[in-house]
Amino acid sequence: MSQSKRVPKGYKPRKWDFGIFSVPEDGPEFLGVPDEACDLKEEEAAAILARWKGSYKLMPRNIGPERLGEAPFVTFTNVSISDDGMCFSGGSHTVRKWIKIKRGSRRGKRTSTTTGRANEPTEWKPMLRRGGEGELYVDNLGSQIVEEDPKETPPEELKIKLYQGGEIVLTRTTGDER
Repeated sequence: MSQSKRVPKGYKPRKWDFGIFSVPEDGPEFLGVPDEACDLKEEEAAAILARWKGSYKLMPRNIGPERLGEAPFVTFTNVSISDDGMCFSGGSHTVRKWIKIKRGSRRGKRTSTTTGRANEPTEWKPMLRRGGEGELYVDNLGSQIVEEDPKETPPEELKIKLYQGGEIVLTRTTGDER
């Protein structure tokens, strides 16, 4: 999920783009980042990541269509936050595979099968911005922290509203020392 340009509110990714004609992806529009949101200064961004540093369990609160690589966000179970960013790991997801039937009356037709696949550890580099009303955006797609006590260091929970409306809660694992 390394999106370099901020996405405007209401953006809808395209499945196919044929110049003047395109077909949008299924699912809700992106929440986007408002134009008035400002990039945080490097020192402030580093201080926020330092406060969040540690290991967390990921718990879905409201399941949305967001993906991290090929896996849905909510299928990951662990998150580690360091100076370099966030590493999502653990959990598994299902993959649909299309196969061609080789024998019988349906020979030559296609059918599908689903298999389980372990999630690959995936890095996510936060792009921290502050909105006009103080909200904290964590990426260029519109994901934002919806609940965190900045006075609590380190925070026990980080509640994140993802860019298409899903919500996750990161709960600090017990005994996590920085």
